[in-house]
Amino acid sequence: MKLHNRNNSYLNALPEGTPEPNVKPRITRWVYFGILLFITGYIIFIASTRLLFSEAIGLVDVDKTAISASRSGRIKFIQVSDGDTVNQGQLIATIHANRECIDEPIKKTEQLNYEIELNNSRLNILRIRLNNINKPEQKSILRRALEVSRDQQSNNEKLYREKQKIREEIALLRKEIKLQEEKRQTLIFLETNKTIPTECQEERVIAPFDGRVLTVLKRDQEYIKRGEPIVLLADTQAKVSIIAQFGQADYRILSTGKIVDITFPDGEKSQGFIQSVTSANYAQFNGGNIATEKKDRMVQVRLSSIDEKSRQLWKNYDHMNVNVRITK
Repeated sequence: MKLHNRNNSYLNALPEGTPEPNVKPRITRWVYFGILLFITGYIIFIASTRLLFSEAIGLVDVDKTAISASRSGRIKFIQVSDGDTVNQGQLIATIHANRECIDEPIKKTEQLNYEIELNNSRLNILRIRLNNINKPEQKSILRRALEVSRDQQSNNEKLYREKQKIREEIALLRKEIKLQEEKRQTLIFLETNKTIPTECQEERVIAPFDGRVLTVLKRDQEYIKRGEPIVLLADTQAKVSIIAQFGQADYRILSTGKIVDITFPDGEKSQGFIQSVTSANYAQFNGGNIATEKKDRMVQVRLSSIDEKSRQLWKNYDHMNVNVRITK
């Protein structure tokens, strides 16, 4: 039987077949299920981590020596940079002298040097004059053999007197130069053996031991005070430790010798052991006075490296925060 509708289309009661399955609701359900599973797993992981481990933030502490000058002054130059390896006795920095000191012996020596040089010049001039007088005198001897002249004889006597005068001046200059040189030697001896005041000398700051420069704190031409650190230097055998603070509730799991896991800021991992456990309180600033809150009582733990390789690794992270995890 066929039925007509208003649009002249036919309606029949025969079966029209199986519709295509819609998979979208099924995918949505699996996505929701996956998200729920992930959240549940994360919650379980966090809960188990807190139950199995205790974590704290630690600070790497390398034993270091502050290298400073024995007096105030302006830095002339610094010879090292961060991370440099230095040997004992190596120059680290030079400090300008506080004032320029010219002692009296130095001034006198400089004056004597000038006078000796001037007298030597005079002596050379006199020698040249004497040499010039001797040349015409040799020629006059030949003429004297041919003729005798009163004028020539008078001229020879004049040249003789002049020559004698020059010789006397040469002799006096030689004596004067000799005395000046002796005096100069005496002044040089006094100058050499005299102690120069500290403020008149440049100060050389040197490395007291073999080590590595952790930090350069000052720059060239910067003024420093006496005892003010210029660089921080770590001995090659310097001790390295990590100081961490745990809550008081973790005290029961903190025992000396226990192994802990350490994660550095760049993701590098290492292990250490608990060297000491002490009580530590957070000090809070309250109206200008330091007040200790007992409710914030903490436990301070000092960690040491388990071997030389770990110690050398820790030295690269001086004064950096690290993550410390201990098994409960």
